[in-house]
Amino acid sequence: MENQEKEIFYPGKKRSYLLVTLASTALLSGIFLASFGAKEGWGIITISFLGLISIVKENIKGGSFLELNKKGFNMHFAKKDHLIKWTDIDKFMPEKNVGSKMVSYYFTSNYIKQNKNTKKNIFKIGEKKGFLIENFGKSPEELAEIMNQWKNKFNK
Repeated sequence: MENQEKEIFYPGKKRSYLLVTLASTALLSGIFLASFGAKEGWGIITISFLGLISIVKENIKGGSFLELNKKGFNMHFAKKDHLIKWTDIDKFMPEKNVGSKMVSYYFTSNYIKQNKNTKKNIFKIGEKKGFLIENFGKSPEELAEIMNQWKNKFNK
């Protein structure tokens, strides 16, 4: 992080391999069923083939990534960017959510007051935090520590 202007993290390979294996197994099952004349086989083939294309597309460099820079952190998924400024975040920490551990981030009270859409969403879910849906090849503890270092360095 010393004298770096940005740092980019890509999704972990284990998850990608697992998804490719599952989609390939479903595709082969669909082919097997279709070969015996089962109409469901064609549906399985179509869905699993589209899933494989999607997985491959997202795993090509630039498909999805997390970028840390001077302004904040930028989450890039499915050709869409979402930048959250360091000044809008109070802290990052690893937490369990729906059975898996991931990095959570807590919004500052100023951010919540200024952003009406966030305020509505927080009212619905009752929290002032968000989660990264991917750990980008790091443990949640390690990624939260890296993000806190960037926040502390550039939160001015």
